[in-house]
Amino acid sequence: MQTITTPEALHSEDFSLIVDGPLYQLLLRSQLIQPFLRHLSWRVMFIISLAWVPLFAFTIIGGRFAGV
Repeated sequence: MQTITTPEALHSEDFSLIVDGPLYQLLLRSQLIQPFLRHLSWRVMFIISLAWVPLFAFTIIGGRFAGV
């Protein structure tokens, strides 16, 4: 049995690995983003701060910020 695919089926715009994920839904509800790629810079800054701000705070609390 042979499956025939058309170019339209290969380039479907309905498929996304990001849309409807939990982080995407959280950002939509907090109004940091609008649907799809609007406010991309806000999303990038939010994700970076979510990862690095706690590490920075723990570094200061642990006393290793100044290289001591």
